[in-house]
Amino acid sequence: MNYGEYDIIRPEDIATVEKEMKVLRVSLEEPRKPAEKGLDYSSFINGLLNNPNSTKQDRERIVELLLKERDKGFVTKEQVEQMILEFKGDGGGTIKYGSKHFHDPKRMIGFLYQFSKNDSYKWFTHAPDATNQDFDYEAYVENAKRGFQAIAKGINQYTWNNVYNFIFDTKDAAKDSFNNDIKIRWKDLKVWCMEHRFMHPYYELVDDYTFERYITIFKNTIEFRTDDNNMIFANRIEDFMYDFAIKSSDISLEFLDSFYSIGGSLRVYIDVRQLFTAFVEIGKWIVSNKSKSNKVEFSLDEAEDRYVFSIFHKGSFMNIDDEKLKGLSGDFHKIRNILLNVADWTIEADVKDSSLHIVCLDSQTEYNLNDRKKATVSSANKLEAAQQKIGGVKHIITLYKNIQS
Repeated sequence: MNYGEYDIIRPEDIATVEKEMKVLRVSLEEPRKPAEKGLDYSSFINGLLNNPNSTKQDRERIVELLLKERDKGFVTKEQVEQMILEFKGDGGGTIKYGSKHFHDPKRMIGFLYQFSKNDSYKWFTHAPDATNQDFDYEAYVENAKRGFQAIAKGINQYTWNNVYNFIFDTKDAAKDSFNNDIKIRWKDLKVWCMEHRFMHPYYELVDDYTFERYITIFKNTIEFRTDDNNMIFANRIEDFMYDFAIKSSDISLEFLDSFYSIGGSLRVYIDVRQLFTAFVEIGKWIVSNKSKSNKVEFSLDEAEDRYVFSIFHKGSFMNIDDEKLKGLSGDFHKIRNILLNVADWTIEADVKDSSLHIVCLDSQTEYNLNDRKKATVSSANKLEAAQQKIGGVKHIITLYKNIQS
């Protein structure tokens, strides 16, 4: 078990808490630097309380132990109350379990933008410069871990886990845009960093490549960039649609001029892996309905604060029943959960003898969190009669622009 990290809490971990209480007492009675014992009890306790893979019973047991320590006089009332507040979600940047939440992709943008603007996270993804010539790996990671809970509040759990797994020492692999393991991550450079104190590992050679290669792979998972022609939105989306999402040779893909003109300069922070996963699912719908039409058109529009990407299966139509149209089960619900807090999603479609405007994800879409912080969309799609015939089935994905501050 790693203190403060998001691994599964096992029964023996609870026993460890009891043992560590003795260390906690010493730390309060005889203050010392955490590095001397390798334990920051506050991070340790908060890491357990906020662990998304622990059960409610686990956390309640930890709180019970804390209260006992307070009663013995080893922990102050204020310390225990703050930890309980964080546990319940009333403070410290955590979220209340089981309460109502609303879809908000801008939270994700604000979180991922930290890797550009915030020095506490920027150097996980950037080459060193004159401002950080004395890079201290241990201090940098510890500082980033302390603030992670707050800056990641309200983002998709898949985004949370993937970023956490790349920058911190965890058992689970970090994934690239195509959901493949990123072979080298920050934990793999820990020994090198300890042997080369105050040096950034960006240009260090690992596995026949510099660490820069793997950092770049990660950056391409959280952002559409413009500094590499192969990585611009238009090229990445076109390649992905042909190679992964809509692989049928029977289907004709047409990318309109707007797709290339706007997609050549589009730069946004977004969980690309989740977006691509949703495109694969939408692609399955298109392929399974290719008998209705084999023409798919892609376009891109731009507004002040957003980009609107459309996937139009021309000449197709939807024939699913009213219950499935609610989007609370099956593939509909699956895609909504994939894009939750990542991008807005609307469908315009010809359905039976009418046409519908189906709002799958917008700012009014509600979701719940279980006690493992897993989010599930809980409100139904909003169905509105379209003003005119659509001429097919159009998926409209809204990507919000980066937050500048």
